[in-house]
Amino acid sequence: MRKALLLVLAISLVASVFVSCGGDPAPGPTPEPTPTVYNVTLNKSAGGKAYLEKTSYTSADDLQAIKLSIYPDEGFVSAGVSLAGSDNTEAMCLFLNLLIPANSTGDIVITPKFKEKPAGIEYIEASWNASESKVERTTEEIDEGSVTLVTTDTKTWSDEWYVVKADVEINERINVTGEKVNLIICDGATLTANKGITVPEGSKLIIHGQSACTGYLRIKKVDDNNAGIGGSADTKCGMVEIKGGVIEVTGGKNAAGVGSGNEKSAGTVNVYWGGVFATGGELGAGIGGGNKTDGGNITFYGGIVKVQGGKDAAGIGGGCNGTGGEINIYGTITIAKGGHDGAGIGSGKKALGGNIHIHGGNVTSSGGKYGAGIGGGYNGKCVAIIIDNGTVFANGVSGGAGIGGGVYGDSGSITINGGAITANGYEKVDDYVAGAGIGGGGVDDGTDGGSAETIIINGGTVIANGGSGSAGIGGGCCGCGGNITVSGEKTVVTARGGRWGAGIGGGEAYHPNSLKFTGGTITAYGGDAAAGIGGGSEGGGGDITIEGSKTLVTATCGKSAKYGIGPGQHVEDGNLNLGTGVHMKISDNGKDWSDYIDKGKMYMKTVI
Repeated sequence: MRKALLLVLAISLVASVFVSCGGDPAPGPTPEPTPTVYNVTLNKSAGGKAYLEKTSYTSADDLQAIKLSIYPDEGFVSAGVSLAGSDNTEAMCLFLNLLIPANSTGDIVITPKFKEKPAGIEYIEASWNASESKVERTTEEIDEGSVTLVTTDTKTWSDEWYVVKADVEINERINVTGEKVNLIICDGATLTANKGITVPEGSKLIIHGQSACTGYLRIKKVDDNNAGIGGSADTKCGMVEIKGGVIEVTGGKNAAGVGSGNEKSAGTVNVYWGGVFATGGELGAGIGGGNKTDGGNITFYGGIVKVQGGKDAAGIGGGCNGTGGEINIYGTITIAKGGHDGAGIGSGKKALGGNIHIHGGNVTSSGGKYGAGIGGGYNGKCVAIIIDNGTVFANGVSGGAGIGGGVYGDSGSITINGGAITANGYEKVDDYVAGAGIGGGGVDDGTDGGSAETIIINGGTVIANGGSGSAGIGGGCCGCGGNITVSGEKTVVTARGGRWGAGIGGGEAYHPNSLKFTGGTITAYGGDAAAGIGGGSEGGGGDITIEGSKTLVTATCGKSAKYGIGPGQHVEDGNLNLGTGVHMKISDNGKDWSDYIDKGKMYMKTVI
C-alpha cells in the first residue's frame, strides 16, 4: 500500500509596480490586468508515472496549486520534482500541490525525478507446474541491501537471504537457525563449506543458482555422524530445497550426503533444478537416511541428480537398516548407485524399500552388491513401486532384482502404467546368485530366494531379463512367481528368464500363483528347462489366463523343457484358461504347437 504525504509548497507572490513618466499620472480608472496563462508540460521519466490534473492555469489560480500525482515503481520510496525556475522538491509521496513560481513566463515544465533503482541480485526461482507436469523457472531479482554477503565468518544463517559472490571457504559447520533461509550462489562463485551445513527440524534451506548454473557449493570434509547438508549428530533434518547451482556433497560416516545424520530422521529433500552430486558416508545414503534411518520425503522435479550410497545404504532412500521412505521422481535425470547391500533407489540393508513413484524423467539405477536396482537392499523388499512414465533402466547386482527385491527379498507390489523400462536381474550374464528382471531377489547360499508378490503391467514398453535361476518377470532364484497381470492394448512386454527361470512366472523349482494376460503383445523366453510362461525348471505352471482379441502371446520354452506355456521340466501341473479371439504362438522345445490350441479351458497335463 502506498503512503501519501501531502506537501504543500506555499509561495507568496507579492509585487508592487511603480511607474515614473516625469509627473503624476492623470487620474482615471485602473485597467484590469490581463491574466497570465501558464501552460504546464509534464516530462515523462523512467522509474515511475506521473499525472497532471490539468495542463493550463492562469494567474488567478495562484492560490489553487498545480496538482501532480506521482506513482513510483515498486520499491521506490521517493521522487524528486523539478519545476521550472525552482529547486528540486524531494518528496516521499504520491501527491504534490505545487504553486506556480514567481516570475514565470507562462510556460512551466515539470520533470519528475524518481529515485534510482537500487542494485539487485538475480537468482533462479523454480516451481512445479502440476497441471502441465513441468518445472517452471523464472529469473527474479532481490535488492542487494536485503541480502547478507557470505564471508569466511558467516557461520550462522538466521537472516532470510544470503549470497555468495566470490570464492569463499568456511572451515566450521554452518548452522541454519532461521525458519526460512535462501542462499544464492552467483555464477562463477564457489562456497566451500568443509564441515557441512546443519538444517535442523523446523528450518528450511533453499539453494538458488543463477541463469548459467555455474555457481558451486562443495562439501567434502564432514565430521562423523553429520550429513553434508541436513541433520547432524544432535539434530533431526529439516527441509532442503535445491533450485539451482551445482552441489557436490559427501556426508560423514553414518550420515547421508543430503538428509539425516546418524540415527536421526531424514526430513524433506526437494530438487527442482541444478546439478546435485551426493555421496553418502559409510552407512549413509547419498540422498536420504543416515545409519538406521529411513529416507524421509524425497522429490525430484527437475535437474540432474547423481548419487552414490555408502556401505549398506541406498543411493537414494534409506541408510543402513533404513527403509526407503517416500520417493517421487518427476522430470529429473537421475543416476543412482547403491552401496554394498543397498538398493540404487529404495532401502538399505535389511529394510523395506518404502514407496517409490516414478512419474517421468530419465532414471538409471543400479544396486550395490546384493541390492536391487530399484527396490530392496540385502534381504529387503519394496512396499510399493509405481512407474507411470519416463525412461527407466534398472540393474540388480549379485542377487538383487532389477526392480523388486534385494537378495532373499520378495518383490512387494510393482505397478507399471507406462514408459520405457529395461530391468536386468544380473550384473553379469553368468552371475549365479542373480535376481529376477522384475520381481524377487536371488540367493547366495543355496536357500530359497525372493518371490514375486503382485506385479501389474498396464502399459508401456517393458524389457525384463532374469539372472540364473530367476524369471524375467516373477520369482527370483528359487522363488515363487506370484501374481502377475499384463493388460493394455498398446502394452509391449518382452521377458527372458535366466538359466532355469521362466520368461514370466516362477524361478528355479517354483511355480507362479496366477498369471493373467488380457491385452498387449507379450513375448516370453524360458531359460534352460523352464517354460516361456509358467514354471521354472521343475516348477508347476500355476493358473494361467489369456483372453482378449487384442492379446498377442508368443511363448518359447528353454532347452530340455516341454511346454512354452505351462510347467517346467519334469512337472505336469497347471491350468491354462483361454478366452475367445486370443492370438497365440507356442514353441515347445523347437516345435510349433500353434495349430493345436483350442478355445476354452486346457489342462497342461494334456500334451498340446
